[in-house]
Amino acid sequence: MKISVFPFGDNDHNQQVLAGFEILRRLGCLEIRYRYDGLSVFNMDHTSRTEYSALYQIVVMRLDGVGDVVFDLNDSDIVFENLHDACIVYFKRSFCRSAHARFPKIRPLGLNYEARPPFLSASALYRSIVLSKSAVSRVRGVLRVFGLPRPYTFSPNKDRQARISLPAPPRILFLARTWDPCEFDAQYHRHLDAINAMRADCVRELRRTFGDSFTGGLLASPHAKRHFPDCVTPATLRTDRRSFLRLVDTHQICVATSGLHDSTGWKFAEFVAKGRAIVAEAMRFQVPGPMSEGTNYLAFDSAASCVEKCAVLMRDAEYRYEMMSANRAYYNGYVSPEALVRNAISWACPTIERGLQPHPAKGREAGLPEAGPASLRFG
Repeated sequence: MKISVFPFGDNDHNQQVLAGFEILRRLGCLEIRYRYDGLSVFNMDHTSRTEYSALYQIVVMRLDGVGDVVFDLNDSDIVFENLHDACIVYFKRSFCRSAHARFPKIRPLGLNYEARPPFLSASALYRSIVLSKSAVSRVRGVLRVFGLPRPYTFSPNKDRQARISLPAPPRILFLARTWDPCEFDAQYHRHLDAINAMRADCVRELRRTFGDSFTGGLLASPHAKRHFPDCVTPATLRTDRRSFLRLVDTHQICVATSGLHDSTGWKFAEFVAKGRAIVAEAMRFQVPGPMSEGTNYLAFDSAASCVEKCAVLMRDAEYRYEMMSANRAYYNGYVSPEALVRNAISWACPTIERGLQPHPAKGREAGLPEAGPASLRFG
C-alpha cells in the first residue's frame, strides 16, 4: 500500500506512530513517502501561538485514493478543527467522549509512549535533522536515533516474546516527578499543585505500608527537594530512563499517576508493554479495545486507595498473573507501534486490511518477532 506521511514535528510523542510506519515498511506492508511540508500543505502556518507548539505533535497520513488520516498525540483534548473537517478520521491520543462529542470523525488512538523501531532507520535520521528547530535539538535527535547516550528510548518490539517475570516476593514500584508551577502560566498552578500533592502522598503511604517491598519516590529535582524532601528517591536509586525500565522488569506491581491535563502518562503504556500489574489513577481518556478497570488495572483516587489496591494485588498471585497476561496481550493488539498504525489504517479503509499482513520472510530478515498473543511466554 502506498502512503504519504507528513510529520509536523520529530518530538518524543510522535515516535510511536512513526516507528509503526517504519516497522510496517520493513515488514513489506507499506510503501512510504515522507513529506516535511505539512504545515503549508494543510494551511497551518498561521495558527495561533498557543496552538503552534501543539502542532508539532501531529502526524498526517495520506492514503492514496482514500484520503487523510490525522494522528494527534497531544496530552490535552485540543482539536485542530480544520484538520478534522478535511480528514476521513482523526485519531486522538487524549480522547474523551464528552469533550469530543461534536467532532464525529474523532476516534481514540490509544496509549502513547516514546518508542523507536528496533533497527536503525535512515528515514528517522533524516527526519531528526530536517525537522529540528535548533542545533541542540538536531544533535539530540540524531543521538536518539542511534540510542545514545541518554535517555534510553523504549523499543518494546524486542521484548514482545520476552518472559513475563514473576519474582517472589512481589514488589511495588512508583517513580514520579514533580512539576514546578513557576515554569507554567498561572492558570495551571492549581492543577500542578494537585498533581504534586497526590504523588507525594502516594509515596509516603506506600513507603509506610509496604516498607522494603516498595521501591520509589519523587525524582530528586530542585523543586521536589524544596517542597517534598521526605519523598525524594534515595541517592542510591538510579532513576535514568534505562535504569527505570530495568526496575519495571523486576517489579510485578507498578503505580501510575495521571499526567498534565489529566492525560494517561507514558509509564502506563510502558507498564502494559512490559506486562505488569498496574494500579493507576482513574483514566479520564478512553482507549480502543478491551482495556478495562479490574482487568488491566486497578483505579485509585487517593493515596489511601492506592495502598488498598496495591495490597489486593500483593495478596492475590493469581490475579496479578491474570492482569499481567491481559496487559501483554493488549500491548500486542493495540499498543505496539505497528499494531497502532495497522489498526488506524484498517479503520480508515477496511477493504485493505489483508494488504497489511506482513511478509513472514521479511519479518524474519528484519529480526522482528511475530505479533499476537500466541507469542506470549510466562515464567
